[in-house]
Amino acid sequence: METRHRKYRRHARINELLQVDDVDPLTFAQQTGKSIAMIERAYMRFIPAALQEKLARVREP
Repeated sequence: METRHRKYRRHARINELLQVDDVDPLTFAQQTGKSIAMIERAYMRFIPAALQEKLARVREP
């Protein structure tokens, strides 16, 4: 049970960082060691539209 609770808190905090605190997903990826692709898969719906456009530009060659 404790593991599930910690996992929920982690996801809730990430969502809060992306939505409320407007943390740049690129910075978030660098600081956590996660890939941009993973952040997009898991949290894209929480990322504001302007930042989604920025992520799209990063993906383009």
